[in-house]
Amino acid sequence: VLGWLLIASIMALVLAVTCINRCRSPVSFLQLRFWKIYLEKEREVFERKAKEHATKLAERNLKCFFESTEPEPFQTPSNKDWQQISSLYAFNTKGQYYSMIHKYISANRGTSIRSTEEDVFSPALGFVD
Repeated sequence: VLGWLLIASIMALVLAVTCINRCRSPVSFLQLRFWKIYLEKEREVFERKAKEHATKLAERNLKCFFESTEPEPFQTPSNKDWQQISSLYAFNTKGQYYSMIHKYISANRGTSIRSTEEDVFSPALGFVD
């Protein structure tokens, strides 16, 4: 019985903390729904574009290998750019960004970005990875 009481109290505590976090979240319910849709679509488009880009790069490299030619210039993001968009996005009430790619493009138009103290991680946004 003591074990069941412990499990029930932990579940009640988790439920209460989750409800309080969602009530205090700076994101409205409709904005959160839009955010989820945006992230899903961004992921789909990113995967499609990444496959296209990787295919073109592989074709260029294999062409150079088999034909023994010099590789033609190929534009691809730098490691620093990849690191900038790969970090965990933290919600900022001052900026209307829905992901690190959105923030990267909107804020800097291709130059590197830095995280600010204004970015606040909200546990209610657990779906954002």
